[in-house]
Amino acid sequence: MAILQYENVKLPKFIGQVVGIALNSEGKLVILHRADRIWNADSFNDNNIFNSSLGPIKRSTLLILEPYTGKIIKEGGENLLYMPHGLFVDHKNNIWVTDVGSHQVFKLDSNMKVLLTLGEKLVPGSSSNHFCMPTDVAVTKAGAIFVSDGYCNSRILKFDSSGRFIKSFGQSYGIYKVPMEDTLTLPHSLTIDEQLSMICVADREEQRILCYSINDTDGQFDTSGELLTKIEDVGRVYAIRFKVEEQRVASGNELDKTICLKTAVKIAVP
Repeated sequence: MAILQYENVKLPKFIGQVVGIALNSEGKLVILHRADRIWNADSFNDNNIFNSSLGPIKRSTLLILEPYTGKIIKEGGENLLYMPHGLFVDHKNNIWVTDVGSHQVFKLDSNMKVLLTLGEKLVPGSSSNHFCMPTDVAVTKAGAIFVSDGYCNSRILKFDSSGRFIKSFGQSYGIYKVPMEDTLTLPHSLTIDEQLSMICVADREEQRILCYSINDTDGQFDTSGELLTKIEDVGRVYAIRFKVEEQRVASGNELDKTICLKTAVKIAVP
């Protein structure tokens, strides 16, 4: 295990609130932070529109570090993000970021070049090509993109590798506004277990984790979104990640729980 010594860390002069960390396939540490941007009562209006007078964050918001020494290998993201929130690094070392400020999701390569953008800049919405404060993103090895959307829409959206919308699930309410078993209130974090063909969602305000089926079918018969299991009373879950070897999910919350999902879904998953 690498222990990062503080005296070895050579970070930029100012690093803001850290909202995401991940390791890429080379063992390098990827950090997403907000630099000098603070989320406060003036950041959004009552219609969830970001205060555009603030502009994008001028400083770099993404760092790639050597974890043993703290040496900065690459930094970027300046003048791109307004209020970064979620981070995911795929198996090809592409960096995925959600921005609740611009209501967008970005795919960047390891050189910080933007390869794909989902959502319309600074325009919140509930259509298939709009987000409203998307919180997190997760991507399968086959390229299926899942976005938790988020603070306003309370749903999960699936896209193919090119960004074409496939389907959504977990909406806030069912027909006639009646809450359903898989109703989401604030989907805050995502994690994928491809061995179990499952995506789990941290439903923060309901203090639970919901796990849905996934597949990589791009056609009209895509079966992603079937509720497989749910784990209740885990506290306000801010972040979840799988430990693949043991099929466990670690939940970042005040209860500091680690849950064995292999047991939880044994009946629900063939």
